[in-house]
Amino acid sequence: ESFEAFQWPLTMMGSLWSGQITKGLKVLDALPEDRLMTMRYEDLLDEPTQELGRLAAFLGEEFVSAEWVKEASSVIRKPSSSFNKIDDAAQEALNNACRPGFEALAERGIQY
Repeated sequence: ESFEAFQWPLTMMGSLWSGQITKGLKVLDALPEDRLMTMRYEDLLDEPTQELGRLAAFLGEEFVSAEWVKEASSVIRKPSSSFNKIDDAAQEALNNACRPGFEALAERGIQY
């Protein structure tokens, strides 16, 4: 119970996210372009059918069917965000902790 009740500091989670993004992008940079597809989470939430259709085209019909795209699209829902519920100082601290990840994404043309 104590473990589940523990509140991880937002800045720690932001730094963890940022580190995973920067490390992951370095690995992805080594892949040939035809083996890589970028999909923004926000785009998936906004246009699930379109984005899952892109994924299906990338993977090929032997892996993903049109029926799967239709079914999977129907269950995607936008989660609620808690970001606006934290005070301005906490938002700024979280943004600062995430900045290296945001900058690494921006270097590759991915904007948030």
